[in-house]
Amino acid sequence: MATPCAAGTYSTSINLASGAECDPCPSGGMCPLGATEPLLCPVGRFGSHQEQSSCSSCPAGRYEDANVVKTATCSRVCSAGRWSAATGLAADAQCQACSAGRWANATGVVADAPRQA
Repeated sequence: MATPCAAGTYSTSINLASGAECDPCPSGGMCPLGATEPLLCPVGRFGSHQEQSSCSSCPAGRYEDANVVKTATCSRVCSAGRWSAATGLAADAQCQACSAGRWANATGVVADAPRQA
């Protein structure tokens, strides 16, 4: 029985003789067990280092709305007047509006806390 390339690696080749012939998954993507090519991280997630078998969730206050190569963190932030403590968001619409009597003139805010002027 053939053994699949380990999670975090992939191979487009046939007739491999050992797992050492599998290639490391590049930054910005993921390679699950038996991958034949690196996969882009899905929306709301990113891949910051090589040999990842899965992608990390966008941190609070950030989101990613496209399947693109993301190597550092999610590139988009909750817009001014919005916030989010949740991770893995895929759209600005998932960020919460600041509640009555509160405001946020910065982007990427992670809490609906009272704001000092």
